[in-house]
Amino acid sequence: MRSCEFAIEARRLSKTFAGQVVLNNIDLAISAGEAVAIIGPNGSGKTTLLRCLASLLRPSSGEVFWFGKAPRTESQARRLVGTIGHESGLYPHLTVRENLLFAARMCDVSEPSRRVAELLAVGGLLWLAIFFAGIIALDRSFAGERENGCLEGLLFYPVSAAAVYVAKLAVNVAALTCLECVLIPLFVVLSGTPLPTYPGSLVSVVLLGNLGIAAVGTLLSALTSGMRHGTGFLAILALPLVVPVLLSAAEATRLTIAGEFGAEWQRWLQLLGAFAVIFVTAGTVLFEFVVQE
Repeated sequence: MRSCEFAIEARRLSKTFAGQVVLNNIDLAISAGEAVAIIGPNGSGKTTLLRCLASLLRPSSGEVFWFGKAPRTESQARRLVGTIGHESGLYPHLTVRENLLFAARMCDVSEPSRRVAELLAVGGLLWLAIFFAGIIALDRSFAGERENGCLEGLLFYPVSAAAVYVAKLAVNVAALTCLECVLIPLFVVLSGTPLPTYPGSLVSVVLLGNLGIAAVGTLLSALTSGMRHGTGFLAILALPLVVPVLLSAAEATRLTIAGEFGAEWQRWLQLLGAFAVIFVTAGTVLFEFVVQE
């Protein structure tokens, strides 16, 4: 009768190689939280025992249980125990993502693509890279006008301040898009993340994310362009405001890469669009007050 009392349990475990007995009727019980050291000379069977306990090697006879479950017959039990040996067990010709995906499928993890994407946090890393690289481009948005005194002359033109803001916003969105044409392929190559099956879905996420970031960055760039260390101030001011955009874009990107375009993906995309509308509207209204002396 199996018991859940022990985390790892071996009963009459034996292993032979070509008639050579390596393990002979081993009984072992290890409780959760207990540390056990296996000591012996080379060739005494330490590694063989550990591999049998980890279900990496089939014993000649006997049984192994993890928390009362038999890993040989119950695939769910394989999630309960991990093994770290002197060899990594990773495949050098596979990327990090491919190694994780292979292990997840071997251990019967539900929704392996989604789980691996969550562990790698590919969406979050990508959008943080886009934000901090984009800050440099956004910072230069009004630098030329401020340095040469052209902004005042621009505001005397028979156009509204909102029109100037929208024009600058369009330029900044285009700048972010050009930046992403370099960052995204580079990120795909370095991280081993596959391109989504439907690139159009990623394009929609990218455009809405760019609009939200550029809307905030354009407004704050006009505010900080005349300051010393303006780039640092811009990053400090912009990051708390664009966190909702970054989170929404990161989650939508993760789901896009995983190929999941259900209700959750649509909610994140709608949230991303809502933030873009809010920030563009706020920037259009507040820009006139920001550029006034």
